[in-house]
Amino acid sequence: MDYPRELLQIQVLDDSTDDTHPYTQRLVGEYQAAGFPIEYIHRQNRHGYKAGALQNGLKTATGEIVAIFDADFVPPTDFLQRAVHYFADPKVGMVQTRWTYLNRHYNVLTEVQAMLLDGHFVLEHVARFGGGLFFNFNGTAGILRRSMIEDAGGWQHDTLTEDFRPQLSRAAQGLEIRLRAFYRVPLGAAGRDLRLPGPAIALGERPDAGRDEAVADDSTLEATVAREGGGVLSPDAEHFLPADDHRLRANAAVMIVRFYMGWFQMLVIDTPLIAASFWSISAFYIIAHRELFPKNWKRAFVFLPALMAAGVALTIINSRAVFEALIGYQTAFARTPKYAIGGEQKVHLENIQYRRGSGWLPYAEMAVGTYFLGMVIFAITSYNFLAVPFLLLFVGGYYWAAGTTLWQEYQGKLQWQRQRELAEVVERAEA
Repeated sequence: MDYPRELLQIQVLDDSTDDTHPYTQRLVGEYQAAGFPIEYIHRQNRHGYKAGALQNGLKTATGEIVAIFDADFVPPTDFLQRAVHYFADPKVGMVQTRWTYLNRHYNVLTEVQAMLLDGHFVLEHVARFGGGLFFNFNGTAGILRRSMIEDAGGWQHDTLTEDFRPQLSRAAQGLEIRLRAFYRVPLGAAGRDLRLPGPAIALGERPDAGRDEAVADDSTLEATVAREGGGVLSPDAEHFLPADDHRLRANAAVMIVRFYMGWFQMLVIDTPLIAASFWSISAFYIIAHRELFPKNWKRAFVFLPALMAAGVALTIINSRAVFEALIGYQTAFARTPKYAIGGEQKVHLENIQYRRGSGWLPYAEMAVGTYFLGMVIFAITSYNFLAVPFLLLFVGGYYWAAGTTLWQEYQGKLQWQRQRELAEVVERAEA
């Protein structure tokens, strides 16, 4: 980092319970010997998970400004020099930077993730900040004022990762190459953060000093309920709501009613619904893509169907996450695999050792996908051809989620079986 060493303190917060922590500790020791102000902090338990690790790090942190990077982030050397000067304004408590991606072009899923996150950072964050509304600290690639963290009660352990409560007080990363690894996001961002800081915001515990009261009231309402069924604290709560037209159209009863509609009625009703359901969200991500890639922005159109299908694919697992969070079910923090992938470098997923089973979820996704496949057949036989492309997004999305998960778990079992057979051969040879 291009920053004066006498003003820098680097902490490596490691909660690993496997055999990786000795390697990390040894690497930190090498940097210490080279004169870098770095220290290794390894906890013997995972109490509080990431929030617990951050709170534990604050015990020995000496600086007033705290920058946070997840393990799969690679900050540029001038990160601190470019971001820290904003804290010259004593009213600034947090600076969140935009993410870029080491493996954007690895596969279709990483392209879609990058587009989703670009919309979040390029348009949503800027619009929220510009409108005086609450916006997220994304948990990494950001800087926070320590006094703000402490004023908000520190890093709270009752969310899965870290929480948004600092808002009540005033880098490049590797994208997931497996669809199932998205699961942790709604569990913290939608459920626990809505259940915990959400009521405080709704009751008026917000920083209004120096702000217009009407703007503050709008910020409170927007933070809890706005944005497609979920505000900044509840973005995935929308999966419980049937109001979205592109979900409602797929209902069998609606399909039967539409069978008796004439082409004129379908045109008058469907055209504005299609525009409301798909044009706005498509424009959102295309505009964000154009802002970042003005010379090559049209390629975003190619990934729009996959983007929408990926959103569909996550509805069941996100709904489970939101439900678990709202009822207070404590789910263990399962870290997502880090593959050290850059560019289009490929990795064999069956060789990745730390994985967990998905249980009943892929079978539920397969069942729902089959249901929508039946709706496609019904739409064709009832001449509701306009509904077919939208229904196919659901079929493709759910089959994508279920199929890739089951295939990867099957490959993992084969790899485990091969390793077991090899170990038995070695044992017999040694005997």
